[in-house]
Amino acid sequence: MLIKADARHIPLKDKSVQCVVTSPPYWRLRDYRDPKQIGLEPTPEEYLASILDVSKELYRVLKDDGTLWMNLGDSYSSGTRNYNSFRRDKAPVCVPRISENTGLQPKNLIGIPWRIALAMQAQGWNLRSDIIWEKPNAQPGATIDRPLTSHEYIFLFSKSLKYFYNTNEMKEPAICAGLRSSARKGSFNGKIEEMAITGRNAFRAITEDRNIRSVWRFSTQKYSGAHFATFPREIPERCIKAGSRPGDVIFDPFVGSGTTVMVAQDLGRVGIGLDLAYQELAAERIGGTLFKQVVNSAFLSVSQIGGINGQ
Repeated sequence: MLIKADARHIPLKDKSVQCVVTSPPYWRLRDYRDPKQIGLEPTPEEYLASILDVSKELYRVLKDDGTLWMNLGDSYSSGTRNYNSFRRDKAPVCVPRISENTGLQPKNLIGIPWRIALAMQAQGWNLRSDIIWEKPNAQPGATIDRPLTSHEYIFLFSKSLKYFYNTNEMKEPAICAGLRSSARKGSFNGKIEEMAITGRNAFRAITEDRNIRSVWRFSTQKYSGAHFATFPREIPERCIKAGSRPGDVIFDPFVGSGTTVMVAQDLGRVGIGLDLAYQELAAERIGGTLFKQVVNSAFLSVSQIGGINGQ
């Protein structure tokens, strides 16, 4: 289900969504050519205020045991990017980040993700985890006075201290799995390169799997459509599996090319995506036979979520 609406006025009923997986437009990265767009605010503070308006709405529509997974990238106080491969007239254009609007010297990292995370925490959200999305195929850069940025943040928020989290879906193979008996013999069978053993309980907790770590290594994915911020499907897949059950409602207030909704459908969930500009693109990618495009934000025929609140 795709909705054309402003994320600051979400046409969904209170407590109708189990899990939100989203990536808001980054501050002053692109102009999506819509007067109501978020991301083109003159200052970081105004951008933060817009995101907080959205998060307030997300808090309203999220169930008490629901979770919000938000992907955010940072930027510097001056500079822009140049894209020469736009294919459609309505493709976004890049805009400069002016240092005078940040209150910082040029070349300063602004800290946008953490400004948002801390402000949402003050708004009433529980900040449960800061996850690093490591990009092994990060684009090369010409910077010579700092490390090349190859990561973004994914913040996990909850409304309540107790919330649905499928621990079994958030497991990964333990690098030392199965070494307990080998340790007694003093041999590691070549499964790890090096390990220091201290004390008789060194291998007490070894199992075949372990809780997933807070660094996720996923390559960025190319997409041929007129959208330049498509994140890999592994990210929403992991978040949706952790934060929902089959049949639950998954929501993305900045659906873009539709990755979150597409993955939700593949996992047997009800996927709902909202955007100001990309419903046609998402519908084309997802497939019109599976989703009904809604072009009027005052109408939503999804019986599973109990209607809308009339905004």
